[in-house]
Amino acid sequence: MHDNGYTGVFAGGDGVLNNGFIPAAGAPAAEGARLTSGSIPFELAASEAQKAAFTKTTGLASAVGHAYVTEAFNATNVFLDLIAKGDLTRPAIESGIANGTFPIVGGGSISFTRYGEVKGGAPIGGFQVVNGVIKYLGAE
Repeated sequence: MHDNGYTGVFAGGDGVLNNGFIPAAGAPAAEGARLTSGSIPFELAASEAQKAAFTKTTGLASAVGHAYVTEAFNATNVFLDLIAKGDLTRPAIESGIANGTFPIVGGGSISFTRYGEVKGGAPIGGFQVVNGVIKYLGAE
């Protein structure tokens, strides 16, 4: 787009939020791109113990560059919490999700509607390519 004279800001969703975006687009073309994702970076939200658990489980030194780690970590812990409470059948787990409140990475808690949607909505993270690196700008 820039090669054809476009001077606006390129914006993309979570499908572009990947470390492969910059080399694929070319660093000059990617610079300044704005990206959004229903994700908050795990490395910014997690405690040191949670980061250590991530590294131990995955073998990855860091979650940097991997979208939705925070949400996967939270979802896994919701199920583990229900299983620890003895909710072992599909109906019991569905009921537990619909009626429970669960701790999440970064503090706070999460609960769900009877349809499995996050009550109050999920935060949307904003990102921008700055000096050839995808930077987190915050969430709304």
